[in-house]
Amino acid sequence: MSIKLHHKLVKAQNRINEGQFSAAIESLDKILRDSPNNIDGLMLKAEALLRMELFNEALQEYAKIVQLAPKNITALNNFSLALIRNNKYNDALEIINYVLEIDPNNFAASINSCSVHQALREYEQALKASLKAISISPDSAVAYLNLGTALAFQDREEDARQAYLLASTLDPNDILIKINLAQLEEKSGDRKSAIKIYEEMLDSNLTAAQAELIKFYLSFSYLYFGELSKGWDYYDYGFTPILPSTSIRSLRKFHQPRWDGSFDTNQKILIWREQGLGDEILFATCLPDLYRLNLNIILECEVRLVNIYKRRFPNWAIRSESVDAEGFSAISDFDLHYPLGSLPRIFRNHKSDFTKHKDPLFFPNKLLKEKYSKLLEPYENKIKVGISWRGGFLNAIRNKNYTSLRDWGGILKNDEFVFVNLQYGECEQEICEVEDELKIKIIRWDHLDLKNDIESLLALISNLDHVVTVGTAVSTIAASVGAHTILLTARSWLLLGSENDFPWFPNIVPLIAEKGQMVASRIMNVPLYLRNK
Repeated sequence: MSIKLHHKLVKAQNRINEGQFSAAIESLDKILRDSPNNIDGLMLKAEALLRMELFNEALQEYAKIVQLAPKNITALNNFSLALIRNNKYNDALEIINYVLEIDPNNFAASINSCSVHQALREYEQALKASLKAISISPDSAVAYLNLGTALAFQDREEDARQAYLLASTLDPNDILIKINLAQLEEKSGDRKSAIKIYEEMLDSNLTAAQAELIKFYLSFSYLYFGELSKGWDYYDYGFTPILPSTSIRSLRKFHQPRWDGSFDTNQKILIWREQGLGDEILFATCLPDLYRLNLNIILECEVRLVNIYKRRFPNWAIRSESVDAEGFSAISDFDLHYPLGSLPRIFRNHKSDFTKHKDPLFFPNKLLKEKYSKLLEPYENKIKVGISWRGGFLNAIRNKNYTSLRDWGGILKNDEFVFVNLQYGECEQEICEVEDELKIKIIRWDHLDLKNDIESLLALISNLDHVVTVGTAVSTIAASVGAHTILLTARSWLLLGSENDFPWFPNIVPLIAEKGQMVASRIMNVPLYLRNK
């Protein structure tokens, strides 16, 4: 390598170290035009792209490097990291295992292995990978952070706490360690300790972005205790990008400014969804308040809800979300924008704000309602109960908040009731096994797609006497159409400080599992609420 080229690469590295990523890439592209296979130049460019969180572009650069240098350990580790950032976990694991074949004691590969197994919910393997990383580098805070996370996912809370505390001792300035410790306290039911950790962090020397991230996490504890105004203000910081691994609210880009909440405007406002179906419906309970203001609104929603929203808000323009390849709105026909999940900041600052309007959020399609009314006619002498007992997948953590169908045996055998399946996903074998064991029949129809056909699901639910469900989208779907809904749930921030009611929907009755209880333990209380609507 010439001295001149060496100096250019050093200059590019310095720019990367100073955060001048675009300038570094520009200079590196000039180098690579003359020397397209220069490994050092390619490595620096890929590093800059990775640090800019341009993960797909970084992935392409690392792919070039490993073709040129298939046993370059640093390139392979960074290649696997880029794959992780692109959610290509199985591909990443192949690269990681290849590195560990070459170098069984490679620390970075062990750390990446732990990340992949956690993402794949393979918690035993994640634990083994974190212990391996500790054996390689016993003074690594990152290794103990990963250990704590793996232990927490296995409900080994005290062991996880000790791992986090040791990690924090090794690196007192790592905010991710403290966030994980605070979240562990929340999970264990000690919200006040979590608040203390977060607030101590806010009093420390943080960057603006770090402080915003902490406020977002802190918002859930404030909301848990019913401090709505401060909670919603802090919740709005969830759009702060800081760490690729951080689970925050969906990021979209806009050329238009954000709406300031002023009701005195003729400008066209885009309200856009940024969360999953269940949460979208939850926050959509604020939309009737917005509708009454006669503002010029475009609502971008989940595609399965487009016609449902059109029926409910006929004066609005309703469409499914539309985003281009760079994250900007593909349709720019609005002047201002506002995220749906931030509407409580405007409309729900007091508990009384939740009780002003009691009309159902959604109205079922009349023809479909009649269709399911006829299908249910053979059971008109029974109390008709829709049931959903778990989410789309199970793991050690979510099992606490979900049930198995066998847990319902005590009420499924009660001939006062007829039970209608509302459980989406693969569950037919589970239903058949329980039907055979209990000598019962759970009502269901092959033609009904419970996951994708929300119109038919709403129509079916509107013909039922009750719905009993765990905390999945079924709970908000059922409540949105006015169904009497019994929610088996752990105590969470969604209760907004309420003891025994669910503020978002007056027709939801929460049966709350307290600390140390499984939600399945509350099933025995369900029949009382099925007889007394």
